[in-house]
Amino acid sequence: DIWDELQHATLRRTQSAGLALPVFLAGKLLAPVAISLAVAVLSLGAGNAFAGLKVANWPAAIGLMMAGGAVWYLIMLILQIIAGARNRGEILTSFVLFPSMMLGGSMFAFAMMPDFMARIGKATPLGWMVVRFDLILQGTATASDVGAWLGVLTAACALLFAAAAPALRWRFLKG
Repeated sequence: DIWDELQHATLRRTQSAGLALPVFLAGKLLAPVAISLAVAVLSLGAGNAFAGLKVANWPAAIGLMMAGGAVWYLIMLILQIIAGARNRGEILTSFVLFPSMMLGGSMFAFAMMPDFMARIGKATPLGWMVVRFDLILQGTATASDVGAWLGVLTAACALLFAAAAPALRWRFLKG
């Protein structure tokens, strides 16, 4: 969606109106977080109601999904900024997203993968989140575990956010 912002000159208008770019970026981050909340509630609720999915800790599961959604949004945004053009951005994000999904436990369960692939997959950001999410669903994650994991994701969001705002300014608001 950054390309639509550029096409419609939203970034320039935001800058000329005096709104700080981090505030604009924070507003844009609210959408994927809200979508992650909706997806978490609906998918966990449907899984519970129709497939017998037992969720041991609903707030932790939903919180991890929301934090993970924010991290992935910021990663994809930074990749789009690095790419510098819509076509290259789509290729670059696909190049990162699909292997991450395949190795990270989203498309194939770690139990179905050869051991060496599962080890690699669990080391990816998505795999890290999937492993922790499974522990939350199983009820083996303690409150301190969940707090630490959410702290890691929050720190990742803060670092990615701190990198995205100046990168956005550098790439698209020169001059």
